[in-house]
Amino acid sequence: MRELFLDDAGRLRSGWVVAIFAAMATFLVSVSSGLVFFLGLGPRSPMRLDDPHLLFTSVAMLGSAGAPTVLLRLMLQERVGVETGARWLGPGLALGLAAIAVCALVPALVGGSLEWGHDGALALVGAGLQQLVCLGPTAVGEELLVRGLGFQALARGTRPAIAVAVSGAIFGLLHLSNPNASALAAANVALVGWWLGALTVRTGSLWPAIGVHLAWNFGEGFVFGTPVSGLEPARALVHAVAPEAGFFAGGAFGPEASGFTAAVLLACLVVTCLWPAPRASAPNA
Repeated sequence: MRELFLDDAGRLRSGWVVAIFAAMATFLVSVSSGLVFFLGLGPRSPMRLDDPHLLFTSVAMLGSAGAPTVLLRLMLQERVGVETGARWLGPGLALGLAAIAVCALVPALVGGSLEWGHDGALALVGAGLQQLVCLGPTAVGEELLVRGLGFQALARGTRPAIAVAVSGAIFGLLHLSNPNASALAAANVALVGWWLGALTVRTGSLWPAIGVHLAWNFGEGFVFGTPVSGLEPARALVHAVAPEAGFFAGGAFGPEASGFTAAVLLACLVVTCLWPAPRASAPNA
């Protein structure tokens, strides 16, 4: 019976860790989301990026992923991915902003339009801070949920490649509930997930994935004025409008639903996979 629960090192088997983490996180997401909407604090319809109520759902996501992460970390000493490698946060932020710049600006230049925002400086500062406050907890929470402790446990018990494949697929499916989502949008978000999973494996840290995720979302909305996974921003530094149809079009979901973005993300994934991982910081160590 002991072998059913514990491995040769006396640790709880990774399958049980993943199952416990998933059950706790799913329960907390359901309860916190239900509570937010029961109290009338949920985002208004149609959902927009400038809705301050997004803060409540964003914090609920962070809490729902953070609570089981902290609990299982303390009880089982499972790795999360944030213990080391904080130095990767800065490069992750730069990489995420560079990637979304390519995905937003190229379509605008080849068949869409590009113009500076016309809002005043004070309005832009307020909009930027609001988007950062609303998007930040979601970015961190989703990374903890999909590529944190559960990811590390799955990589420990199987192979890192399996953890990357499973977590990326889950990441794509989670975004099917976003406004204006499509099969291509979900596939592209899954590509993002596979890229960030590979980045986590190669660096041995969750910090670069957090940086990319946060900078990508903030760049999509506030910097380039495109929809963030279906949520339209009210104000932005630049308004990069993609063509209405074709390979470069993302529609109302934003750049994540375009064929061009799929090509960019695939290139990012391939380059990351070909980048040798530091042996001393493997994610399943």
